[in-house]
Amino acid sequence: MSQLDVKHPEVYNKFEKGFHVIRRSNQFWVGLSPDLVIETTLMRSLKTTGGMTHGSGMSEKQRALWTMSRPITAEYNIAMQEFTNLSYTTSEQHKDLTEARMKRDAADLEKISSKLAIWSPFSPDSSLRNIVTATTIVFDGYEEGPSIKDNTHQRRANNIPYPIVSFTAETEFSGKKEEFLSRDINKQRLIQMLSEELTERDCTVINAPGDADVDIVKAAVDASRLHTTTLIGEDTNLLVLLLYYAQGDNKRLYFRSDKSKADGSFKVYDINLLKEILGHDMCSQLMFIHAVTGCDTTSRIFGIGKKTAFQKFVKGDPVLQSFANAFTVPNQTPEVIDDLGSQVMAVLFGGKCTDSLATMRYNIFSKRVVSASSPVTPERLPPTESATKLHCRRAYYQIMVWMGKEEGMDAMNWGWNLQDDRFIPLMTNMNAAPESLLKVIHCNCSTACKTLRCSCRRYGLPCTTVCGPCQ
Repeated sequence: MSQLDVKHPEVYNKFEKGFHVIRRSNQFWVGLSPDLVIETTLMRSLKTTGGMTHGSGMSEKQRALWTMSRPITAEYNIAMQEFTNLSYTTSEQHKDLTEARMKRDAADLEKISSKLAIWSPFSPDSSLRNIVTATTIVFDGYEEGPSIKDNTHQRRANNIPYPIVSFTAETEFSGKKEEFLSRDINKQRLIQMLSEELTERDCTVINAPGDADVDIVKAAVDASRLHTTTLIGEDTNLLVLLLYYAQGDNKRLYFRSDKSKADGSFKVYDINLLKEILGHDMCSQLMFIHAVTGCDTTSRIFGIGKKTAFQKFVKGDPVLQSFANAFTVPNQTPEVIDDLGSQVMAVLFGGKCTDSLATMRYNIFSKRVVSASSPVTPERLPPTESATKLHCRRAYYQIMVWMGKEEGMDAMNWGWNLQDDRFIPLMTNMNAAPESLLKVIHCNCSTACKTLRCSCRRYGLPCTTVCGPCQ
């Protein structure tokens, strides 16, 4: 290229005159790169109607015929334009110079100027400003004693045996955060130290005795009585409880995710607007949907997610709505919840409230065995009557905790058992299968049966005396 003026002076002269790009007309804005022109003309003609890929063939003869006919077809094209008095040319004016575009740009400029006139970023005022009026931090409590979230804490800790650590504010941490926080005592000491430091920095700190979800929401709702308030968190519980506790006559209340998107923005929910759209009844029923389909203290239902259950409520299923309202009534007896729970589960799996879960399990199993090409796994069937009752008892107890109505209720009467000073959920009070079948399925694990390598655990069965070294 450095010797282009010597070796190819005619090309050099063309480049000097602006012909380093291809111009299909003599307009000012039509310079295109050669590869783009080839794609939009030659290749387009090759692959559209009349081209070689539309039935003409790709032999050497066809290629030669098609290529040599291009100048003739171009002449016919020009002749047809002259005959019909039509032209495929465009305006000489660039689109950004049209009157409509100039009016739009002027209007946008006026908007920006008026906004900057009120909120100028170049103000000579040197004083420090802050748009946040107050900050309230609410911590979970991890004090000694049983909690209905013990099973969740144990699962999140992955059963990692990590020691209790004695530390101060000056202690340099070394290790893995997950292992350190797997011990409740370590977390409680860290929370206490952070609370003292934040209090000294004029932050309002609330230490909940246990799970802080309700305290967090109540603190946000109280703050929204005087100021626009944003609650920052990630737990679904917080969104559900905000919709239940929010007051329509308060200031604006928002819920913002603490995790940013790929573009750096955050998902923000307008709680006042959401509650207005959903209605008071639906906001109360959301607690039922969340608790029954799975939360921190209740297990999820295989194949029935929150979206599926929510859509049934949106469609206005009167049976489910009446059950949801009953689950928000305090002082219900376990027997009443047992009966309601069985009916709820039958409706969620597409049956009627009068259908028996045992009958539904048998019918669904029979239909799937006939059409299935692989074994039908138990989780694809509706839960048993016993498992459903215990699950719905836990859901009702959790709803009462969210509503602050759990006083006088014993968790051991609502689906939990106390083991080693921890509340462990009772899954069922009957055998998962007939005794003869349980003797067929057994494991031979030499270590704790905690993974799906254990055949008993894989099928959701407890180990029996037939099992190997694990017993």
